[in-house]
Amino acid sequence: MPFGTLYSQNADLQLSKDSILIGEQTELLIKITCSDNANTIIPWQGIYDSISNKFEIVGRGNIDTIFIKENSQKEISQKLSITAWKEGMHVIFPFEFGCEIDSEITRFESPALLLSVYLIDVDEELPIKDIKPILSIPYTLREVLPWVLLIVAITIIAWLLYKYRHRLKKQPKELVEKPKPDVPAHEFALAELENLRKKKLWQDGKVKLYHVELSGIVRYYIELRYDIIAMEMTTDETLSSIKQYMSDFPEQYKSLEKILTLADLVKFAKYQPLPDENHKNLDLAFEFVNITKEEIID
Repeated sequence: MPFGTLYSQNADLQLSKDSILIGEQTELLIKITCSDNANTIIPWQGIYDSISNKFEIVGRGNIDTIFIKENSQKEISQKLSITAWKEGMHVIFPFEFGCEIDSEITRFESPALLLSVYLIDVDEELPIKDIKPILSIPYTLREVLPWVLLIVAITIIAWLLYKYRHRLKKQPKELVEKPKPDVPAHEFALAELENLRKKKLWQDGKVKLYHVELSGIVRYYIELRYDIIAMEMTTDETLSSIKQYMSDFPEQYKSLEKILTLADLVKFAKYQPLPDENHKNLDLAFEFVNITKEEIID
């Protein structure tokens, strides 16, 4: 509806919906038509401030200008998204605009509009319902995928580490071969046993070192005498490998079992043998070497 017709200037307001639910939004279109050579006076900020405290502007569109050549006019428009939070019939009061042509200012107003705001119909006779529980939203693939990939990566790394360590365990250890002595095996072993006696290790409290050296001398003798890698074997493996050679030396076989078993108890079970056991095992080692030594025929 035009208000004032000089030079065909007018302003118009349009609502996309003239009735809304409280809190719902509607669009208010502000359209100004004037001569294309006029300098328009449009107090946009004033429009925003005077739209009434009963409305809330929640969005502003761009200010568009369209030139109409046939009528030598131009249209200036803007859309506002508005809402209201109070029930009732609310008035959008007229906005004042102006344009200047040949130093003459003409003022004109937009029409007023009514906007109906209503509440949700509530049947007061129905019982009051409890608040609905919080809805659980299912996880999306985008949320779950990073965690799945992380678990897969950790699993792969753990598997690779396991395979690597398992492979290392399977690799044979490099054996450092001791140079064979220039004397017969029994002479070398007896000399080493005598040196051990003179060290008096167990008497000085070095019981573990004493039995480590004692079992080492006996094992090395077995390697030299029977070509059995006793230094790299467990006690059970050593006894099992030498048993075929001990058929004529049953007592010495038992002595060897005592020497190696006691050494294992001291090394791995922190067993503390009696002084008599320390002394006796050395005598058993001397006896084992002397009786099982290889007879040398000149």
